[in-house]
Formats: sequence, structure tokens, C-alpha cells
Amino acid sequence: MPVLPPILASHPVAPECDPFAHAMAGAGKAEFRAGDVVWSRAQDRLAAAIVLEPTVSPARCPEMLFLTMVAVVEALGACVRPELALTHRWPARLLANGGEFGRVRICWSDALDEDGAPFWLVIGVEIQIAEAETAVEPGEIPGVTSLAGEQAGELDRGRILEAVCRHLLSWIQTWEHDGLSPVRDAWLYRAEGYRERIAVEVSHGMVEGVFLGLDGQGNLLLKEEGPIDGTRVVMLDAALAEMETL
Repeated sequence: MPVLPPILASHPVAPECDPFAHAMAGAGKAEFRAGDVVWSRAQDRLAAAIVLEPTVSPARCPEMLFLTMVAVVEALGACVRPELALTHRWPARLLANGGEFGRVRICWSDALDEDGAPFWLVIGVEIQIAEAETAVEPGEIPGVTSLAGEQAGELDRGRILEAVCRHLLSWIQTWEHDGLSPVRDAWLYRAEGYRERIAVEVSHGMVEGVFLGLDGQGNLLLKEEGPIDGTRVVMLDAALAEMETL
């Protein structure tokens, strides 16, 4: 059983249960409150969701997505060998040596309190620890990996969850005190393709450009080159919706 910081409450669920969906449903019924951590008993992966009660407007809620990615990568970086390159890909993919091994998810309530903040916000973290059981051999699916596939399979679900929760709480304190700036700087430091030309899949195809950074809402800024140079904004909410359908 993971040992979480005292302000968090542990809620294990069956391996076949999606903790993210379970946490959202429970938060919507006021069965889960801030600090509740729902996590799957599955051994081959970490699937967990953390319930928060934000004090900011919905426009600022996406900041928690990037804060969580920073916390996850930092937590794993403290546990694995230093030569393992841990990065992230916009909007919410987690990478090890360039291969995708996890993702972060986010959702918040449509209903707002009297101060204009959502009643609840749920962050989901999914990390593939062991090689997925598929019909193909490990490493044969391009761009997909696991911690075991990168020689970091000695980490177990409980240890990862403990580390992620500790680092998440620390980053929330930083964010509450200093705002988005340090979170964005830390995220960009490990962002795949930052200041390079990248291609991003959107609903109507691929867009390309030089990755300039993020705006205040977490949207991707791309410098487009052509007869008239310009900056293209790729919307975060559309990219997250597209990611959920894959």
C-alpha cells in the first residue's frame, strides 16, 4: 500500500477500473474531495487520479496539466538512473528516451462556486511500468515504450505514486506562490522539440512550425515560415480532446 503525504487520502480501485473516470464521477457527486487519490491496483502500470478544489478561474485550470507533467518527470528523475532522458510532448505525453510511456489528463467541473472557480478538478496520471501484453515483441511499436523497456522496470507502482504525490504537492506550493512562470520554464526545459521545427497532429491534419513556447493558457505557439511569417496558435483544449480519442 503506498504511503502518501498526510494531507492526501488513498482510494485503491480494481485493475479494470479507470481511476480518472472514477474520480470525476465521485467528485461530481461530492463523494471525493480535495486530496483524495484514486489509484488502480494494476501491477504493470500506474493509473491514478488526484482530486483538487481549485481557487482559480477555469481559464487557469490548464496550468495544472503542465504542473503535473513537471512533477511526474521530476519524481521519476529522482528514482531512475541519470542517463534516462525523461521529457514530455505537448499537449500531455510523457517520454523516456524519446518513446511514449505515459500521459497526463485533466478535467474540471462546469459548475463554479461563488468566486468563479470550478467546484473540483481532477488530474490523471498514467505510466506504463512493465511491457504491455500485446501480440508484438517489445520495441516493435514505433514511438511507444515502458519504464521496463528503458531498463527502469525496478520501480513499482507504489513507489512511483508516492514520489509523484510528493513532487506534485511541492509544485502546487510553488505555483500558488509564484504563478505559472516557474512551471512553464520547467516544462519547456524538458519539452520535446522546443525551439526546433516540429509537426503537430490536429483534427484536420498536421501543422508544422518552429516550437516557440506556450501562451498563458497552455496553447502551443508555432512560428510558421512562408511568404509572410507568422505565429500560429494550436489550441490546447482541441489537442487534449483529440488525444482522448486515440
